[in-house]
Amino acid sequence: MSEPRLFCGRGAQRCALVAVFTAALGALSSASAGTVTGRVELPPPEKREPSATRGYLDPSDNAILPVQAFSPTPYMVVVLEASAPIEVPAPPQAIYELRGESFARPVLAVVKGQEVLIKNVGLAPRSLSAKEDPNLLPKGTLNVTGTKSFRVAEAGKLYTLVDPAVPHLVGRVISVATPYRAYLDREGRFSFDDVAEGSYKLRVFFQDRWLPVSANVAVGAGNRAKVETRISIPADYRAIK
Repeated sequence: MSEPRLFCGRGAQRCALVAVFTAALGALSSASAGTVTGRVELPPPEKREPSATRGYLDPSDNAILPVQAFSPTPYMVVVLEASAPIEVPAPPQAIYELRGESFARPVLAVVKGQEVLIKNVGLAPRSLSAKEDPNLLPKGTLNVTGTKSFRVAEAGKLYTLVDPAVPHLVGRVISVATPYRAYLDREGRFSFDDVAEGSYKLRVFFQDRWLPVSANVAVGAGNRAKVETRISIPADYRAIK
């Protein structure tokens, strides 16, 4: 299991987010494959200071739906990178749904060589393009129920998909050289299934960058093991480029 903690002093400009990754490695039916599970324990949201200015009425809480604090987990992807080259089978097509004003998930991780199919399941047409490569997507409007596709030729590429007419509509596609990639739930948990025997490095991608942290994970054959790694991330990780 993986547990990151953020330690902040009152009024501190910098603090440390500590991610403790505990990888539970269980042998599956195959002697050379295991399951890696973990958790990123996120710190409680910071309390907002009361506004210095006041209107005619005192602010009141929303009784129907309270304001939700920002959660970074939807913007995170964790991957296992093998220390030795591994054979990556041809991956199936990755479908990236465009649901009106946003994509199904803010960040989509794909394997090198994988085809990405963008499917508009919303109610309005969109004019998408990639900031990094204007020619990545076929020209023209992406109509309702329509699709556009592209193939990621190499690992390490990041494509930011936008619509100039909708500034808040942003989707990111990151390409990796490993088949082992997973997303976090709201509690920060993740799981990798059918991981081949070997040594790996656990890395974390956040929003549009790789965080400068890693953890070593060893998957044994035909046994059960537990690996705990503590990782510290600077408080300004959201600004790291």
